[in-house]
Amino acid sequence: IIFGSFYLQPSYNPLESLCELTSLITNSLKESILCCSNFERENEKLKSLADMSVKKYEEVVSQIDDKEIVLLSKFSAVLNEKKRKCPTYALSEVDKTSEKLSLQEDLDDLIPSKNRRKSKPVIGRRN
Repeated sequence: IIFGSFYLQPSYNPLESLCELTSLITNSLKESILCCSNFERENEKLKSLADMSVKKYEEVVSQIDDKEIVLLSKFSAVLNEKKRKCPTYALSEVDKTSEKLSLQEDLDDLIPSKNRRKSKPVIGRRN
């Protein structure tokens, strides 16, 4: 006789069949309880691993944020220093360029100087 997931041998004594059925149900229930408790333990382990992973992730994110703040502050300090030097550098380049132009004008006879006192006659006048 098949009774759900239990297989019972045919017998003429109903009490014997009931005892056998009860023992099968009890064994099945014990297996189910054991399996359920194993699942609960495994579930608790997984929850603790998940909690540890979340904590570790938050620590890593916090460390990266701290490093990012340090890097950004260093970058902004360097950038601000470069910004302060740019006008000075630009002025020194303008001075160097104007000095080069004045030296070049002194050496070149064909280009009239912007300064009229220094200008050399390119073509002489014939009187």
